[in-house]
Amino acid sequence: IEYRERLEQCKQAQRSLKAKKAAAKRASGGSDNTVRDITRLSEQLKTLRSRVDRIRGALGTERSTVRDIERKLREKQYANIDKRYRDKMIETEATTLAMADLEQYSRVLDKALMQFHQSKMAEVNGVLAEYWRDTYQGHDISGIAIRA
Repeated sequence: IEYRERLEQCKQAQRSLKAKKAAAKRASGGSDNTVRDITRLSEQLKTLRSRVDRIRGALGTERSTVRDIERKLREKQYANIDKRYRDKMIETEATTLAMADLEQYSRVLDKALMQFHQSKMAEVNGVLAEYWRDTYQGHDISGIAIRA
């Protein structure tokens, strides 16, 4: 867009320069103002042409870059990249969910094992206390228990 604007300004400056030159020829002897205008417009024309050339160069570079990137995207390593990306995202999400499920399962299992252990220890201590009362005849120890 900037290129087109600069090109239009360049053309406009050329038309203005031609008009000024024609006016200068018609004028007798050429006044200082006309010569100054011609010189000023010539400088403007050079500046605008320089800008147009720079923009053309930048545009060419950008187009070359785009072509290089498009060529790289057609290479084998990027073939079906959208499908491969989607598959990896699904795999990652499934792994994350599986890890969360395993963590929850681990916590529940630990809790269940602790409850089972406590109930079995209470059962063992009950049997142990009963055997202690039946077999020990002394009066110094009233009972024994296992603590964990």
